[in-house]
Amino acid sequence: MSVCVYVCIYTCVRVCARAWNPDPSPLLFPFQSFFKEIEMDDPTRAAVVQTCCYFQLSVREASVDYYAELRRHNYVTPTS
Repeated sequence: MSVCVYVCIYTCVRVCARAWNPDPSPLLFPFQSFFKEIEMDDPTRAAVVQTCCYFQLSVREASVDYYAELRRHNYVTPTS
């Protein structure tokens, strides 16, 4: 399985963060822990971790817009 597939699966299934905290630093540890098990060089690993943080924060922002427009909640949880 390629790294991109792992990133997509992990992001969709096990994204972990607090919805009220826009700071990406709490996201770093869970992503770093997960991706240390996958064989890749350090610069690639750092880029993948940053990309996952970006995905999480983007979903949070989109959820705020979704609520503002449709008045429906979208919760971002570790299993969503």
